[in-house]
Amino acid sequence: MNFFSQYGKEITSILVPLITFLLNNFFKGSAKVSVGELHQFSFLIEEPILNEQGEVVKPKQVINTRAYIILNEGREAAKNFELIFNFKSDMHLNIWPVRPYSESYDPNGRYVLTFGYVAPKENFRCEVLSINSELPELLISRSEQGVSRLIVLYPQKVLNKYFIKFIQCCIFLGMASFVYIFILLLQWLVTKTG
Repeated sequence: MNFFSQYGKEITSILVPLITFLLNNFFKGSAKVSVGELHQFSFLIEEPILNEQGEVVKPKQVINTRAYIILNEGREAAKNFELIFNFKSDMHLNIWPVRPYSESYDPNGRYVLTFGYVAPKENFRCEVLSINSELPELLISRSEQGVSRLIVLYPQKVLNKYFIKFIQCCIFLGMASFVYIFILLLQWLVTKTG
């Protein structure tokens, strides 16, 4: 107890800038784009490829699919968002919900999809498909605000909405209790060192 009463002002003077720093860095509005692979699958199709003479060149075909989800979890728009693939090949592309984009190639021949704007809390899907060829890998995704974060997605069961509300209430009460105890501690430090 003597330690806190003797050094309470110094402890408070260190805690206030630390809390200010944490609030500025973790609660600042910025674009936070995340990209995750929803699924990938290869379909084996029992449809032969025939040449001009009607002879079977390949008895089966392989259709490769891959789907990505892009979401801006931040409070600011991501401008000039790019998805950069290793190559284009003969892949087919689907963007859902429909939105405008432009296609280009960088000096190394990488295939670049550019979206002008991804609004805060907005998400969309980019699905690619190729027939009898490999799909290109997504090398990087970035915007003017920075490089996006790659996230790992996995299936999860949907919980009851009342259970989720109960957990949210418990978290809120825990945070309120923490703030209350913190204020009591500060009040005690001020009265003991004042």
